[in-house]
Amino acid sequence: QLVSDSATNPSPQLNPSQAGFLGDYSSIAASTAAGSSVVYPNWSDTRNLSASGQPDEDVFIAKVTLP
Repeated sequence: QLVSDSATNPSPQLNPSQAGFLGDYSSIAASTAAGSSVVYPNWSDTRNLSASGQPDEDVFIAKVTLP
């Protein structure tokens, strides 16, 4: 199930130190509290730019409620 609204840039030419393993889910947490099943995938990607205009790796998390 798609949870991100943006794709990562896996090989940013302006900032090679950011290239590599980006965009895949790094880990996931799950809960069945309050009677519903919820998962929280997290990942990093370079969709945002730093103050200098170069790709900047950030961490993202989403909440997904399962049926």
